[in-house]
Amino acid sequence: MVNPSKAQPGQKAIDTRTWNGLVDMWQWWNRTIANGKGEPRKNNPRDGNTIRISNDTGGDLARYSVLEVGAYSLTTLDRRRLFYAGDDPTNGASVVAVLQQSALDGEIVEAQLTGVCPVLVSVGATWHRRAYPTAGANVLTSGLFGPFEILGTLAATGSQTCVCRMNASNRTAFAITTSAITAGSLATAQIDLGSGTANLYPPASTLTQYAVTAPTRSVTVYNLPGDAVANGVHVALIPTEDWLPLAVIEPCTALA
Repeated sequence: MVNPSKAQPGQKAIDTRTWNGLVDMWQWWNRTIANGKGEPRKNNPRDGNTIRISNDTGGDLARYSVLEVGAYSLTTLDRRRLFYAGDDPTNGASVVAVLQQSALDGEIVEAQLTGVCPVLVSVGATWHRRAYPTAGANVLTSGLFGPFEILGTLAATGSQTCVCRMNASNRTAFAITTSAITAGSLATAQIDLGSGTANLYPPASTLTQYAVTAPTRSVTVYNLPGDAVANGVHVALIPTEDWLPLAVIEPCTALA
């Protein structure tokens, strides 16, 4: 049988309808048999770790940057289409999502909320094990506390991509003050924290986590309104809402 448009004298051409049917059969065979058996499209559930978020910062963002999760973007809540507005974090307590691809200004992309993923972190010290959002920054800041736990060993400081476990719990740290910590004060509708410095000084059971040998693990610590904390005092450090190390005086009066 010959393509009706290419029939030569003495050849028998088939009708166009039959020819088109044969072409359709060949195309089906090529899709399903020659290149692997086709399967019906699966209705997979939405990944519970991710959302879709709009880059509303006014500028382009690199992959693994963070955006604060804002208002739901659709008029009706649909669990299959979780689209949110995204902007610069407003403070350390901001709920942020990590972009899984670069985003142009105004572009909607996939972002991760929970689990383990790479994220951009400004690392201040290689012994830091945590990271947290800061106001106006699309890169996390490393520190003693934070909702992101940095996995692996850091080799250098500066802005870099770190693999982090998101929404990780925090542990209390112990320290000895290396300066007086000023008392905080009360202002209109807010608390102004006092501040000072301390070196991590853990009990023997946790020495392997934060060793007291060089380099010194020095941190800026904060204090609530009330009394100042003297130099050389043992304190426990717990995270504030913005992940700052808040000093709580420990009942210990003598150094080892």
